Amino acid sequence: MDTLKQLRDELETEYQTTKSFLEIYPDDKNDYAPHPKSMKMMHLATHISEVFG
Repeated sequence: MDTLKQLRDELETEYQTTKSFLEIYPDDKNDYAPHPKSMKMMHLATHISEVFG
């Protein structure tokens, strides 16, 4: 398989996953973290969306 096609396919998959996450992101849960050592929701949302910046 072509390396460029693999990269494009992987980026498309990541885009769809990120899009799905941001569509269901609860606005009122910005400070939510399932565990004290876990990343807060707002920080996580920002982190995963930076890939496409």
